Amino acid sequence: MTKKSKIERLNILCDEYKRHLEEALISYVKDMPKDVINYYTNKEGNIDINKIIEQANTGRSLYWPANVQKYQWTTPSWDLHPELYLVLNKYKIVNQMKDALNNPSVPDEDLRIKACTNVLTEKNKDTLRERRDSNKGVQFLENVLHVLSLGIYSKVTKGTFKFWQSHGEALSENIEEVAKEESNLKIK
Repeated sequence: MTKKSKIERLNILCDEYKRHLEEALISYVKDMPKDVINYYTNKEGNIDINKIIEQANTGRSLYWPANVQKYQWTTPSWDLHPELYLVLNKYKIVNQMKDALNNPSVPDEDLRIKACTNVLTEKNKDTLRERRDSNKGVQFLENVLHVLSLGIYSKVTKGTFKFWQSHGEALSENIEEVAKEESNLKIK
């Protein structure tokens, strides 16, 4: 893969993830009070993501610009909407990666790719790994359903619920089981 195609592929991956984060961001903003939502709504009636990001980057609550007295001294929006702020942090990291990939002042493509990977510090990786639905019960249920679906898929494709086995292992085991059954039939 050429350096140029690597940069293109990395940009595509970042763009796809940004779209996913934008959808999540909009859904979380809709949980805010109506007068706050109105502040972040553009003339077309859509949520203005850039306006939200600009406000979040000031370090002040997202409720602050609504200029409604009832929000001035209440719990900050980052405490009321932790999932929203997690999405904003992820969005910021992805933008930093894209900026590094597309930096016109760095002509060397290898250096741009390296700069992009340098954005992925352990802290940033942890942030990107963190799940918005951190509710342990939901996570447990998802894991159980995932294992069940793997087992069912494995049963359909390999004839066994042992999804951790390769097709070859499953075949060997199935042949041994069938061979034992055949020999048991002959003995009786």
